[in-house]
Amino acid sequence: MKAFSPVLLNDRTLQAALSCFPRDRAMWIDSEEVESGGGATFDRYSPAHGAPGTRAPRGTAADADRAIAAARKAFDSGTWPKMTASERAGVLHKTADLIDRDRELPAHLDSLESGKPISQTRGEVAGAADIWRYAAALTRTLHGESYASLGSARIGLVLREPIAVVSIITPWNFPLRDCLTKPVCQRVFAMSLLATVRRSARR
Repeated sequence: MKAFSPVLLNDRTLQAALSCFPRDRAMWIDSEEVESGGGATFDRYSPAHGAPGTRAPRGTAADADRAIAAARKAFDSGTWPKMTASERAGVLHKTADLIDRDRELPAHLDSLESGKPISQTRGEVAGAADIWRYAAALTRTLHGESYASLGSARIGLVLREPIAVVSIITPWNFPLRDCLTKPVCQRVFAMSLLATVRRSARR
């Protein structure tokens, strides 16, 4: 059997996508791009091509603590919990529009990072945008419940409220879809997503 040899990436579209998305990435903590507190990084290679995809900070426990504290601050005093359902829906719809507008970029990057065919990653991008629109519709349907079976002097109310900050683990084989769909389902319940696309959607 012939030994595997990395495929050189000469596709112009892919190269154009890479030029728009810096290979050296930073962590996103408290609405800012930051490096690892320890300064260490790691390289990620395409499993299909053997080509380097990204270089990212190797986070530390202190970095995780900073991220958790920032998420808690956003949860307690950020702008998202104070928004009305229509305002939240507007942000989610705009985010979906931005995903659609730039869909070739994340599709090519996802193909490089996960090694999947571009036809599959394009479908995942389109599906992710659709889920954001679905979540936008959900913002207008959230409601509580009332119970009048407790006697003439009592009424029972059930209100749905966010509990706390959550941590999301993303598998390597569906990075784009899960990074975009897991947080959006939580955002409906006043959770925060610290991502570049969110910053663009709020403008």
